[in-house]
Amino acid sequence: MKLIDTHCHINLDDFKNDFEELLSRIEDKLEFVINVGYDLKTSEESVNLSNKYGFIYATVGIHPHDSKTYNTLVKERLIELVKNNNKVLAIGEIGLDYYRNYSPKEIQKKFLKSN
Repeated sequence: MKLIDTHCHINLDDFKNDFEELLSRIEDKLEFVINVGYDLKTSEESVNLSNKYGFIYATVGIHPHDSKTYNTLVKERLIELVKNNNKVLAIGEIGLDYYRNYSPKEIQKKFLKSN
């Protein structure tokens, strides 16, 4: 039996020095991973990785910390990423996150309700 990782960020700089080794370990130990996009850049990276590797799937989204950067252009691009890729499994990161307060609570609430 193989496992899956439902929430990873393998495109982070933390893994750049041993990325090929990481991919090898994933392929050896896991059935697949879901690489999570948390802003536009990482959402695009996640989709690109999912299209390149059969064992990687993607999510696209904007983390609540980045909700203050969300606009119509970002929304349209995220929709495009979802529509044009059958390996995008979900929308996320999404939600409310008041732990670090990188975006004001009211902006986070408005962002979550509008989408």
